Amino acid sequence: MKKKRFLTAFSDVIGQNASYWGFYFDKNIQILGRAWPKIVGPSIMNHAWPYRIYNDKLIVNVDHPVWHQELRMLSYTLLTRIREILPSTPIRHIELKLGKLPKDNCISKESIALQKKSLSPRDEALISHSTQSIGDENIREYAIRAMTSALSHSSTKN
Repeated sequence: MKKKRFLTAFSDVIGQNASYWGFYFDKNIQILGRAWPKIVGPSIMNHAWPYRIYNDKLIVNVDHPVWHQELRMLSYTLLTRIREILPSTPIRHIELKLGKLPKDNCISKESIALQKKSLSPRDEALISHSTQSIGDENIREYAIRAMTSALSHSSTKN
């Protein structure tokens, strides 16, 4: 005869009743949320966020029709990256919806900064050489920032 458990884990109670209240606790969505910046990159993650997995479909909220179109064209690439992170995922399709994104997307600016690679001396020399002939100090500074950002994100998608 099995002993009866008198205490039930709070997560079990929430999990059993969450769908009734419209909450969906899915371990795969949590993993996707943490890996989302690596899957889509920092520019897309500010405009699209995984919302829910339903059967074999990942539902992604997108904040603007332009990003909806962009992600529709990238859906095969996104599925490939998702399968690399979640090999046993049931996701076979991506459905994009215009909708609200979480305010902070669960990602801090500090964690995005950590994803940036440090520039190599070659990259720094390239930036210096490319911007030295710009006469206007403000424009030169903006060009340096833009090139630094582009080069620091260029290999983080691997």
